Amino acid sequence: KRISNCSDLLSPRQRSIFSMAGTSSIGTEFLLALSDDAAQDKKRADALLKLLSTALTGAGLLVSSDTQPGVKLPDGAKRFITVSAPRALIDLEGDHLCYLKPRTSDGKKMEFAVLDAATFANFDTAGFWLPCEEVQLLWSLIEHVELHGKGLAPLIEGLNDRRSKVVLEQSKTSIVKALQIAELLEVAAPLRRSAALQKIWRTSLFSIAAPVQDIQQYFGSKVAFYFAWMNFFTLWLTAPGAVGLAVYLHKVYYEYTVDNDPWIPFFSLFMVLWACMFVGW
Repeated sequence: KRISNCSDLLSPRQRSIFSMAGTSSIGTEFLLALSDDAAQDKKRADALLKLLSTALTGAGLLVSSDTQPGVKLPDGAKRFITVSAPRALIDLEGDHLCYLKPRTSDGKKMEFAVLDAATFANFDTAGFWLPCEEVQLLWSLIEHVELHGKGLAPLIEGLNDRRSKVVLEQSKTSIVKALQIAELLEVAAPLRRSAALQKIWRTSLFSIAAPVQDIQQYFGSKVAFYFAWMNFFTLWLTAPGAVGLAVYLHKVYYEYTVDNDPWIPFFSLFMVLWACMFVGW
């Protein structure tokens, strides 16, 4: 079960650190956009966004609307909201999901716990949670927001009875997934952080190898593992690339062909040995 309020369980020092981190919001935002069909009817779109915003706000999340007072949206405009969260809520979700974070004392990673927050390194800083972790934790919070009441029923009248029952049942555990099943919610994606992406891009421009550490912090371990593999593969390709270039220049300089160049057999043997070493490394 998710932790709803643990401030009464904290010591005075823990409570002060936790409240300091909790008053700020994280830099990560999710975009939740209605489908084009749902946005065609302005009244229905307004009702859907209001219902979704109320449910998310009721769960403690921070919601920004796509409309402003006095501004009229053109007909058929894409309708959306952006969702963020207070830092305290992210901390609680990190506790619930048992994320591993390094301790201040020895640097070893342990399961994060709000009750022991002061023992974790850099807990009172904005960079305690990596961008990829903020995305994961924020999405976990969003997808577990429940809808109480029957406010969704009038908005899905176009669905058949069986599908309507599935959508209404799903809304009791996740309003976002219910809207996705009803094909009323088209996009649920994190918004990018331009500064972090520009840092990765600048580093990549002046290096053959991709900045795996920065990529891991922004995109997560799965994406970083791919680039780590590409770095490894690129490094290994330098040897056959250099030898192949030398063989090619030798062939051009002496006007050999592939059939009579005396270096070709040795290059072929080199490639066989290289492939064996590469696979067995």
